[in-house]
Parts: sequence; structure tokens; C-alpha cells
Amino acid sequence: MEQAASLTRDSDSDGPDARASGWQFAAPEYYTLALIVSVAIATYIFVTGASQSERLLTPPLVAAIMVANLVPAMTLIVLIGSRFARARAAWSMGGGNGRLHVRLVQLFSLIAAAPTLLVVIFASLLFQYGVDFWFSDRSRGMFENAASLAEGYYQENQREVGANTVAMAEDLGAFLERVPTDDPKFSNYYFQQVVVRSLNESAIIEIGADGVARTAAMIDPDNRAAENRLSPA
Repeated sequence: MEQAASLTRDSDSDGPDARASGWQFAAPEYYTLALIVSVAIATYIFVTGASQSERLLTPPLVAAIMVANLVPAMTLIVLIGSRFARARAAWSMGGGNGRLHVRLVQLFSLIAAAPTLLVVIFASLLFQYGVDFWFSDRSRGMFENAASLAEGYYQENQREVGANTVAMAEDLGAFLERVPTDDPKFSNYYFQQVVVRSLNESAIIEIGADGVARTAAMIDPDNRAAENRLSPA
């Protein structure tokens, strides 16, 4: 009876200490959770304030914000893992506080968290620098120069084709005064004109007495119909 009473007194006396030790052990998790919430609120206030002022965040600042939000979260994960490891060691058959098991859990948690943190930092920097480049004045000027260069090339090509077409029409008109369109000499001469003028297709349109346009001769490698090649006047 005396031993039972002593065990009862011992267990009762250990209750508050056990609860206090449990609270002391859980305190870092609570503090870390409060830090996570505080950093998240501060980040939201800072980002919304920057968006209202139309001020872009620099890539290092974005990376710092992400690190400030990730480090407490990873710390909380490590602390929770250590808590479960210590609880499992306390309830194991061998007893004891399981320091080696807890240290291994902490070590592997840090090993797993460090690469994740580095990847997030590099990814955020690369993304932000990429966005800054595509929306910067330098990239805008580069696209505008490319567009103006393409437009200039198109206009120059249009003028060159127009000049070659006028010159070929004059040569063909002078040649048709001597040779009809159904003569083989005209076919050869017409083909030479198209090749020399660097044209990929050509057609000679005649307006009959009835006012209908008809194709007198044509060089068309794509074999397209006339209504798909000519626009109405």
C-alpha cells in the first residue's frame, strides 16, 4: 500500500512537470507559426502597397521575400518532425529520450530543406529577371526595331516587284507586237522574263470586247485558279 501511494504521489508530482515540459517543447512551434503568420501579413501589405504605387519589385527583393516566407515554414516542418520523433522514441520499447533518432530526423530535414530553398531562390531570380527583360524598354525597342525592319523589307519588296512588273509589261507589249501569244517563241520569252525579274508567278490578262477579263498567258507553279490569284478591280 505504501509503495502504491508513493507511486501515486510520484505520478501526481510528475504531471505538472510533464505538462510544463510538453509546453516548453511545443513553444518553438507556436513561436514559429506566429512568425509565419506575421511574415505573411507583412508580405501582403508590402506587395499590395507596391502594386498600388505601380512600382515594380526588383528580383533580389522578390527572392528575399520568398526566402523570408519559406524559412519559417521549413523550420516549422523540422520542429514538427523532431516532435514526432521524440514522441515515438519515448513510447518505444527501449525507452529513453531518443536523442540520436531526433538528431537524425533534424539532420535529414535540413538536408532536404536546403536544396529546396536554393531552387526557389534561383527560380525566383530567373523568373523575375526574365519578366523584367521582356517588359523592359530595351526589349520593347528591340521588338519595335524588328517590326520596322520587317515592314521596311516588305515595302521594299513591294516596290521592287512593282518596278519589275512594269518593266516586264513594257517588254512583253513590245514583243507581242511582233509575235502572237500562241507562238512558242512568246512562251520562251515570257518564261525568261519571269525568271529574270525574280518573280514566282505571272499572268497576262486581256479584257475582251464584252468587258470580261480573260487570262491570255500564265506562269503559275502553284496552279491556283485565277479568281484566287487576282483581286477584283
